[in-house]
Amino acid sequence: FCTNIDGHVYNLLLDAFAGGYTHANWIYTDEIIKNVSSYDFTSSYPYVMVTHKFPMSPFMKCKLERLEQMSKNFAYLLVVRFKNIKCKYFNNFISQNKCKKINGAKYDNGRLIGADEIEIVLTDVDFRFLLKSYTGTYEILESYFAKYGYLPKEYIEFTLKKYIAKTEYKDVKGKELEYALEKAKFNSLYGMSVTNNIKDEVIFDNEIGWKERLLSNDEILDKLKYERKKGFLSFAWGVWVTAHARINLLENLIKLDKYVIYCDTDSLKLKERF
Repeated sequence: FCTNIDGHVYNLLLDAFAGGYTHANWIYTDEIIKNVSSYDFTSSYPYVMVTHKFPMSPFMKCKLERLEQMSKNFAYLLVVRFKNIKCKYFNNFISQNKCKKINGAKYDNGRLIGADEIEIVLTDVDFRFLLKSYTGTYEILESYFAKYGYLPKEYIEFTLKKYIAKTEYKDVKGKELEYALEKAKFNSLYGMSVTNNIKDEVIFDNEIGWKERLLSNDEILDKLKYERKKGFLSFAWGVWVTAHARINLLENLIKLDKYVIYCDTDSLKLKERF
């Protein structure tokens, strides 16, 4: 099972996690555009969960210097420094708030057009895409690997079963409630995998009101050990679900770059002509 009891690795997973790509193409900002087409993936996250590979062992430290050293049999968790980085496209993909360090950057509404230098934590999935979509040089500061594999067969079969249950009620008159309930259950399969159960305590005191108590390192390690023993999902799976789904979308986006008006997680809004 791939739950890590290493606190540093767990923090890197938290840093590497990013949600869906939701952003407008800056060249169309403040315009009213007509004849817009919309395309989306059906059940993007569950599709990824039953078709793509995920980290299936604890992450172990390794020494990587170049992309060419990375095997497609392993998932990698990387801390990378980029220098003189610049996006090749109208759309921009690196989130400012995901960077650990930034120097000399230019932004597109929170996304990096370019920068003199950044440091960022990435999955191998995101790393490969950024090398394709940005120019510049890179240095891998830290690297960890885990064995790639498909999710447990029972979990995949359960996901497919929930998909069937949801679609049986879709657009059926009088079954709107049943559809909503089954859809919520279906969507929660991803949500459970990326739930972070290791959080600081929030306490209410009658005298001073709400306050937060930070967990000690020992408490965090104890919680990680508990997750390893009792958990039936891995936070790392959730990190890779969004990474795979995001890149599935962005690989299509860069093919249509100048026609793309807006993206939201699993959909593209396209202009008819440039």
